[in-house]
Amino acid sequence: MAPKKMIRILTVMICAFTVFGLFGCGNNEAPSGGTIDKTDYNAPKEIKSKDITYLWVTFCIAQELPEIEGTPQFSFRVKEDDNGNLILTEDAVGANAPADKKLFKSVQKIIDEYDLVSQNGVYRKTAGLAPECQGCSINVNYASGENLSFTTNNNPYEEWEMKMYNVFAQWFADKGNKKFLPEETAE
Repeated sequence: MAPKKMIRILTVMICAFTVFGLFGCGNNEAPSGGTIDKTDYNAPKEIKSKDITYLWVTFCIAQELPEIEGTPQFSFRVKEDDNGNLILTEDAVGANAPADKKLFKSVQKIIDEYDLVSQNGVYRKTAGLAPECQGCSINVNYASGENLSFTTNNNPYEEWEMKMYNVFAQWFADKGNKKFLPEETAE
């Protein structure tokens, strides 16, 4: 085959791949108002274990806090550090404090009270929402190997989120960091 003909064929193929997205260059975001749904409909809706080993929760609440401007997206995570100690961290403020099984029990109580396991496997987000309505996620690993994981549009007035936030805020306050508490409580 002549080199010029080969170049033309390759050019046409590259254009076709680009137009049809076969190189994977498209993004995973839906257009504004569109919904991304990657739900795992086979995810278990029952988790027998109550022994949490890892926790990561992210959400936005509609509660004004004295040292935190706006309505931040909180990201609370509990995991082991390099020495095997459990540490609770929050990314937006950069806070951390020792954690223990008592904190996990408080979180598990909220998971049970609001039947959050019924949402296990859900991944459904709408693009273009206001910042306080974007992503709410929970990821919990249990000693049994079971997992609870879901991602949805955030509702800043969701009762379980407020209760979970208050558990973390009180935990930090008990460790000397009161910036997560509302002003009247922090004093």
